[in-house]
Amino acid sequence: WGDYAGYEETNYSNWFSTGLSGNNWEYQSPNWSHNRKYTVWARVRDIAGNYSLGWSTNVFYFDAYSAVPEQPDSFTLTPASGSAIAGLASISGTAIDNSLGGINNVKWVLWKEGNSWWDGNVWQLPPLPDYTGWPDPSIISPAGGINPTWTRNTLLPAPADMTDGTTYYIASNALDLVVNASGAPDSNYEITRSTIIFWWDGAEPESRTTAPVSGSRYSSLSQLRGTASDVVKIDSLTIRIKRNSDNKYWNDAANDFNIAFATEAWVTIGTNISQRTTSWMYTDSFIWENGAYDINIQAKDYLRYETDFTTVTFTYDLASPTPVIDAPTSLGYINAPNNGLLPYTTAQGTIDTDASLVEVRLQDLQQGTTYWNETTKTWGPGVVWNTAVIYSPGYWRVLISSTAYVNGRKYEFYVKGTDSSLPAANVGYSGTQRFWFDI
Repeated sequence: WGDYAGYEETNYSNWFSTGLSGNNWEYQSPNWSHNRKYTVWARVRDIAGNYSLGWSTNVFYFDAYSAVPEQPDSFTLTPASGSAIAGLASISGTAIDNSLGGINNVKWVLWKEGNSWWDGNVWQLPPLPDYTGWPDPSIISPAGGINPTWTRNTLLPAPADMTDGTTYYIASNALDLVVNASGAPDSNYEITRSTIIFWWDGAEPESRTTAPVSGSRYSSLSQLRGTASDVVKIDSLTIRIKRNSDNKYWNDAANDFNIAFATEAWVTIGTNISQRTTSWMYTDSFIWENGAYDINIQAKDYLRYETDFTTVTFTYDLASPTPVIDAPTSLGYINAPNNGLLPYTTAQGTIDTDASLVEVRLQDLQQGTTYWNETTKTWGPGVVWNTAVIYSPGYWRVLISSTAYVNGRKYEFYVKGTDSSLPAANVGYSGTQRFWFDI
């Protein structure tokens, strides 16, 4: 090959002869170069040595596969690689070929973890087919361009065909405009194919508060904890705390309950979490007052916020329950029913409704530090607390065996009430109540 200076086709010394096969001629190709334009001039000479007065001309482009940079090549841009989606109305991307070539087609294939692949109608079992069996795009724009876009908006799976939390892949394969000597397509095709990955996420994330426990009471609380999960990945977490006595929300910056509007009260406690399941913790200098509080935790995945978030209600309680003895009355009398013939006597009273345990101490004042054990039905020198029954919220009673008493002696009841607050229960005591046993 030499440099073309112009009109060199008119210099017949640059021409060469080919053989004939009937009325056809053929010339074995020289060393063609990729991405070049070629022009062929041809004329004929008869057996008398006469040449045709003119010649025919044909222009073509030589286009071979190029590995570096790869040409043809293609890329999937929608959906974005690494994204989570809940709908697939179309897939699209770009393609590129050498400057004198052009893109004829881009084929694509969608498959999921386990290598089942979408045939345009249903999922097929693996293995993936050769690229010739992949679907074509709907549109190449511009048609035959060297750097067109490609789009497919039909033959795609509906949401019902996709599975939450599943990993999906799309690969594309570009084919150029090359034809064979007969004019039939004989495209160069992409060999090193790019693949994008995405996740199907049709469900909201879920979050839960595990501490405090809803419905529980607390005497100390410096840390809130819980969990969150998503079928793909959690992106962020926010929390909101309301004091129910005045409906004010916790201000993380001011360390006070002074926010009036719920929408302004969310506190971010985690970002860029990027995990399917996670535990969360929120610690602050909380200023709790006795009363009820609501906690909301809200998770966000890559598509949406959790809308069906839960509410945990707990009570902060530093107040001790106060038991009261109603019977026997102070310095009054107690007797066993039916003149002591029935087995039990009864003491009873009231207590705060948050009490979870009431215990009663019975002391024989005429024997000094001597206390009754209802379980063993004996008197002894050590203090014993006998468990009463809370038979209705705010009301307690205890049955003491009639054999505990001696007629005419003076005794003393002392009552202890305990609530269910965590981590340390609040404990309160009654005044002592002295009485006589008389039958």
